Amino acid sequence: MTKYILDTCIFNWLLDGQIRIEDLPSDGVLVSSPVQQAELNATKCEERRAQLSLKFRQIGPDLVPAESLMFDVEGAGFDQAKFGDGTTYTLLKAALDAQKPKPNNVQDALIAEVALKNGMTLITADGRLKEVAEQFAIHVKFYC
Repeated sequence: MTKYILDTCIFNWLLDGQIRIEDLPSDGVLVSSPVQQAELNATKCEERRAQLSLKFRQIGPDLVPAESLMFDVEGAGFDQAKFGDGTTYTLLKAALDAQKPKPNNVQDALIAEVALKNGMTLITADGRLKEVAEQFAIHVKFYC
């Protein structure tokens, strides 16, 4: 069965009505990691944060751990991540940084790493993440 990992931006797109739940693939299992939950929980606007939390629960993705343990990254701590190989995450983050250094490249690299290591399809609306994921032969379902 196909597993689809949802990028954090997808929850925002669902909340904003840019895509509908019915637009998500129904031929497999939707997955998230604690990284996406942490990003949603970091939303500054309290009302939006509550709405995103509700949307997350409505989707009900299966939770899988991040593939690399990161002490200083919410969602990739001891009880939320595996001990990674130290290489895959670094290569993904470097590729994202080469396009444009951004603070959330850390989270994007962690999400892409889960897709890569587990043979999942990444669902995203982030064009930069799509490009990098495809460079690493990650299957991508892209919304634009």
